Formats: sequence, structure tokens, C-alpha cells
Amino acid sequence: MTSRCIKGKSCGATCIQRSKWCELELGPKVSKSLSHARERIGVLGLFAKVREHGVKGHKAKFDAIRKELKGQLGHQIRKTDDISELKKRLEKAGLLPKTKSENLGDIFAKQIKQGADTKEKAPRREFTPLPASIKAQLEALGGPRQLDRSPGDKTKTPPQALNKKNSMSLMLDDISRIMRGESPKDIQIASAPGFEGFKARFIPSSSGSKGSATGNTKWAREDAQDFDGALGKVRRDGSKSFNGWDGSYGSGARKIGEGAYGTVIRNPDGTFIKRGAVSDTEAALIKKLGEAGLGPKLIAADINGAHPYQKERFVDVRNGRIAMGEVPGKPIGYAEAYKKIGGKPVADIYWTAMAQLHRLGIAHNDAHIDNILVDKKGVGRWVDLGLAQASPKAALAEAMGIFNTLRGAPADRVMGAAGQGNWQTRRWNGTGVKAAETAREQGGLKQRMFERDLPVTARVFENRGAAQFALLKMGLTRNDVSSIIDHGIRSPMDTYTKGVWSKITDKQAQEILNILYDGI
Repeated sequence: MTSRCIKGKSCGATCIQRSKWCELELGPKVSKSLSHARERIGVLGLFAKVREHGVKGHKAKFDAIRKELKGQLGHQIRKTDDISELKKRLEKAGLLPKTKSENLGDIFAKQIKQGADTKEKAPRREFTPLPASIKAQLEALGGPRQLDRSPGDKTKTPPQALNKKNSMSLMLDDISRIMRGESPKDIQIASAPGFEGFKARFIPSSSGSKGSATGNTKWAREDAQDFDGALGKVRRDGSKSFNGWDGSYGSGARKIGEGAYGTVIRNPDGTFIKRGAVSDTEAALIKKLGEAGLGPKLIAADINGAHPYQKERFVDVRNGRIAMGEVPGKPIGYAEAYKKIGGKPVADIYWTAMAQLHRLGIAHNDAHIDNILVDKKGVGRWVDLGLAQASPKAALAEAMGIFNTLRGAPADRVMGAAGQGNWQTRRWNGTGVKAAETAREQGGLKQRMFERDLPVTARVFENRGAAQFALLKMGLTRNDVSSIIDHGIRSPMDTYTKGVWSKITDKQAQEILNILYDGI
């Protein structure tokens, strides 16, 4: 049957089962059949309940009540309201038990009473005890670890000492690194099965008794004095006379962030202390961004010469501490690309700050939604430069890495490169990459609306073709361009001297960045 009712449905059993009136003219015979079917489905259900109730002579009484209601309605008993009215009359006649009506107070009181009556009767939940060998090892490690309430995929938890001799350390709950696709050899996840998983959930406090893992770590408050004292001879950047480190030891200090390689403390005087494993170039980049109004202002930095993970990272990692000023604003967080702050769309704020960063020849390498703070005027500034690299080529890889590789031109990945382009920027709604891709797929009005509502973001994607063409004019092949796009953030610096990167200079890389961000 090709006809459709005004509800937009083809005729079928759905409307019949729901006792709905079919508003399509189907002819007198079909309409009559549908009416009888609706009545039988709804009414017979009530009759089954009447029969179950078991009143003597129920069938004759039921038929009389139904006949009376049909006469008053002037049509078959087919609508939901008709069935409800029939039910009320059956209850009044004693053919069905009356529906009890209770107010909310009565219902809650009843539930509370039932809970009290059954509280002692509830079966106890049994847990399988740990094997004695595992239990003994856990007791030797100390008390249960209290997990951070940090935004798991955006921050990292520091390595913790597992005994008084500090002979072992683990990267505990480093969820952000796992979500980024990295697999450091020292990481162990707290939810892992077996003893290693249990071990990751237990750490000792400084006194060896049960305690919190996040309240007083070796990088925060009192225990941080041991870390600072072990720095030894340091290279001092910034102020030579700064002595505000002690402020981060006392109870007035507040930990505002903790990652796998360090902790950030807010001192009572409003300064911020980052302590732990810091990049050898981090202090210099903080100073550069602070002077450009793109990040915190550097106050002082003490950087030592050794760190156990120094050779395993793509930046020169050192033990140290950095004092810096406050950055106004709040993280973008999970705000959508089109949301406005200070009259500016979030995605446009992000790309304006990214353009300013890359024009300085700096790759952030961790440019996620919580590492850019936006003030009330809609100005974005970067924080957490521990993974940053001072390299126009690395900045170009981060910028071009948001795009797809060229069709039909596979990437020739440089040995040692991370690959997968700039996955960190692509993954968040607030950066506008997903909005740009959706607009391009749908085209037409959707594309025009995207260009109107996110003009800065749209300009980046519009300039993509010009940037890629400029690379081809420099003598690169289409495969080379794909290789740049795929290269991957957080690649070691020596990878930018090999393969496709050996074909262009830092100056040329900076020229391409200027083309990509033209008009921004």
C-alpha cells in the first residue's frame, strides 16, 4: 500500500497495537476492520485482568459495561482515553482492584520503612581474599593509594617511590600518555590485573604508614625539600636573587596540577612553582612566550644536569624547578568550537594563539584544550611547555599535522619519527578541526556557515592549499608533503635533519608557516 497517513507512516500494525486512530481514508470495510482490531487488543487485555480477579458473573458484567461505554462514546473503544475510562468503570464495579494513589511523601516513607525492615536481612557480599603472598607484598609497600581527581586524559600522575630506599619507581595512573598512544616502558596502570596492578594502587607515605599519594609527594609541600636539596649545583635562569621556593613547602601552598614528570604549586604570594623533570629549554621558552604575552612570565629557574629519563625523551629532560607568574583565564576544556568567550569563538581563539606560537618557531607538542588558558577578553595563552621544542620545522610539523595526507601520495616516515601528525589538536572539539572537516564533507550552506562563524579557523584550512603548493615549488614531491603532515608531534630533534626535512631549511619552514597563517 503506497498511501501514507498524516503521521507520515505507512499503514501497519504499529498504530493498531498502540490503539491509535488511523487518519487515512482506507475505505469502509478496511476502517471497520481496523476499529475492531484496536478494540480487541485494548479491551481483551482488560478482560484478561477481570477474569484473573475472579468476581462471580464477571463476563456478563464486563459486557454490559463495555456496551454502555460504546453507546456513550458513539464509536468503538479504541483510543487510550477510552481504555482508561473502561478501566475506571470496571474498578468501580468491583471487577478490577482499585488503583491505589499515593503522594510522594507516602511513597518515600514506605521505601524508607522497607529499607529499615530489610537492612539486617540483606545478604553480606563476599569477596575473594587475596593470596597470602600478594597480601604480604602489598603490606610491605604501604597503604592504599588515593587516586587523583585530575582530568585523567589531560594530566599525568608522578612516579612514586615504592620503598624507603627509592630503588624502584613507577608511572602510576599515567592515563593521559596511554590515551595519546604512547607506551613508556616504566608505566604501569593501576587497573592492570595481577600483582602489578595491585602494586600500582599502593604506595607508602613518607613515614612508611598508610597515606595519600597526592597530598605530600616528593615534588609537593614538605617532601619537596628533599628534592630541592638534592639538586646540587644548578644553572640559574631568570632572577638570580629569587628565594620564593620555600613558599611551596608550607601548608599555605596549594597544588594545582600534577603530572608524570612534575607538580605545579601555587605559593601564597601568587607565584607558581613547577618542580620535577623539566625540559632543558623549557625555562627559555617560558621566558620567550612571557615576553610575547603568550604565556607565563619567567621569574627564576634552577636546572640540574641529570635525570633518569633524559635519554628516552624527545626533549632534554633535567631535574629542576621553575618559578613563574600567573596566567589569566581558564582552560578551553570541553567547550564547543562555536562557543564565544569575550565575543570570540573558542576555535578562533585557539588558532590565533597557535599562529602566534608557531610564528615564534616554537612547537608546543601538547596543545590540548587544558594547556591554553583564555581570559575574559578572549585572549589565549599557552601553559605547560615541558614538551615544547624550539624549532621552525617542529612547529611546521605540528601545524601541518592537523591535515590529511595527500590523496595517492603515501608518507615516507623518517626513522625515529613519532608519526600520526598532530593527533593532539585533532582530537578535541574546541580546536575546530572536527567542525572544519564536517563543513567540508557537507559543503554548500554548511561550508559557508563555517566560514562565517569561525573565520580564523576557516582561514587556516583555506590556506592549506597555498602552503602545500609552496612546498611543491621548493622542490618537494607530493609524497614529501604527506611525510611532513604525518611526521608526528614529539619527534626527536634529529629526525628534522633526515629524509624530507633535509630538503628544506628552518627559514623555509618558517616561510611555509607564514603562508599557512596568512591573514591571522
